[in-house]
Amino acid sequence: MNQIAINEKNIIRGKHHPEFLQEEVLTDIFVQTAQRLPQKTALIEAEQQISYAELYQQALVMAQHLTLNG
Repeated sequence: MNQIAINEKNIIRGKHHPEFLQEEVLTDIFVQTAQRLPQKTALIEAEQQISYAELYQQALVMAQHLTLNG
C-alpha cells in the first residue's frame, strides 16, 4: 500500500483528528440532516429530485411497513 493510501486511512480512522470521531450511525446523520435541511435536495435521478423531508417520510413509511410485516 502506498504512503498516500496509508495517510488517507489514518485520517479516516481518526489518528490525526480524533475529535472528528463520533458515536453515530448513518441513520442518525440522515435524520439530523432531514431535520436541519428539510427542503434541500437529498436525491437526484434523471429529471426527478426529492428533498430530505420527502425522503424521510418515505423512509418512515417503509420502516413502519417492515415493522408490521416483518
